[in-house]
Amino acid sequence: MGCKRYVISLLLLFLAHASAAQENIKTPWVFLDLGMTIIDTTDFEKLKYVKDSKEYLESLRLHGYQIGLILNIPETWGDTYDKKIETLKSFISERWVDDKTFDWSPYSKIIIPLKDAEKKPKPILFERAIQFADNCPLIYYAEDQNETEVASRLGISVYNVGQTDMPFFVSVENLAKFIIDTYKRNYDPLCFDNLKEHTMYKNL
Repeated sequence: MGCKRYVISLLLLFLAHASAAQENIKTPWVFLDLGMTIIDTTDFEKLKYVKDSKEYLESLRLHGYQIGLILNIPETWGDTYDKKIETLKSFISERWVDDKTFDWSPYSKIIIPLKDAEKKPKPILFERAIQFADNCPLIYYAEDQNETEVASRLGISVYNVGQTDMPFFVSVENLAKFIIDTYKRNYDPLCFDNLKEHTMYKNL
């Protein structure tokens, strides 16, 4: 019985270390806006997913990308970060009409202005994203060209969604190459090696 308990303890310890290691693996970041990128805000009282956006996020996660949001929300939505996020989630939940429940689980980081003076297209939120990415490259998806131009000037890979005659998102299969070709800051190349499908990118 004592031996069995010892084996179980070792197994639990191994699983705990494996889980912690998995959480600390560095991979490239995909940051997105919400409005007209993930959520269709054509009618703010009837919110729903942009077509195929939920499936795209799921594919990003399966391929090993880390996902975050960079959002503008009003300063009046709370006097702390947590309160602002709580208000944001309530705002969306109360107006959500899609058959698919809005899923917050893909987002490992949500970057928001703590005051109105920090709102995009000011560079401060993008600078926070660069810092948070911890020397891994990142791409920013948004509809607003003013925002993507500022992010691009900081060296971030960017893609404007909803372009005429262009895919709404960069395909997940081509995303690593797109980031490598357009990211203009120094980064740790091991971030790409940690992707689930990293073997196809090693020689890029």
